[in-house]
Amino acid sequence: MNYQLSGKSLAKRWRVSSNQALYHQGGTFYNNLKDFPGTLFDPEGYITFRTKEKYENCTYLSIGEKTNVPGGISNIPGYVKVV
Repeated sequence: MNYQLSGKSLAKRWRVSSNQALYHQGGTFYNNLKDFPGTLFDPEGYITFRTKEKYENCTYLSIGEKTNVPGGISNIPGYVKVV
């Protein structure tokens, strides 16, 4: 069986409580979070934004039609490394 990673599957596996969970292999490009708390995942960990304001005001994110994270989510303070 070929297992596909997703934000939802990682949230369940790592017991992360989140209203919205998004995944990107490189940790650099996501759909925009709309439900909070919201969590962005990469293969090794995650960052949770408790409120819309914290997400929108995070200087590590470039939010437009999508959310771009130039240095990857692992460079954001508060990133939780799991793997």
